[in-house]
Amino acid sequence: ALRVGMSTILHTLAIGVTLILVVPVAEAGPDATAKQGAEAAPIQGSPVEEIEPPPAPLLPEPGEAEARPLTGGRPDRPYVVAGYSGVALTLALVTAGTALGLLAQQRADQLSQHTAQIEGGIPPIYDAAQHARYVELQDQGQRLAPAAVACFVIAGLSATATGLLFWDRQRLFGKALALRVAAR
Repeated sequence: ALRVGMSTILHTLAIGVTLILVVPVAEAGPDATAKQGAEAAPIQGSPVEEIEPPPAPLLPEPGEAEARPLTGGRPDRPYVVAGYSGVALTLALVTAGTALGLLAQQRADQLSQHTAQIEGGIPPIYDAAQHARYVELQDQGQRLAPAAVACFVIAGLSATATGLLFWDRQRLFGKALALRVAAR
């Protein structure tokens, strides 16, 4: 269950990095492409071979047609993707925390059974094997319990951040989204 949580975290980070890298490129527009082509133009009168001009920009010129952003016409798309990724991360962390907590409780129950077990009215003999089993169960419980608590704390932080994302999306785009739905 812990591996699922880590892969979800890595997946969410990859989506976040993609959003950070793609959105500025979409906002740069055709002017950035024209500037790059102007920098590569050869100096006139030089013996250098003529360089092929840069390709025409893929986006139409301003005024010809309204350029459609990479977000599919939805300016709130990064908020939606990040928000639902946060929901998935929160659910994965709660699931991992629950599984780790149950495993820690199971170790505590086994420890109680091994120390309180009575055979024929006589408690078991505390030998090296009993000691090794006792130490092993205690170590496992001491590792699993803090991991479960950490999963729940991170899930709480993730849930808070996700809630803030959805709140901010509504604050920034709420009126535009309501008008868009009504226009359909």
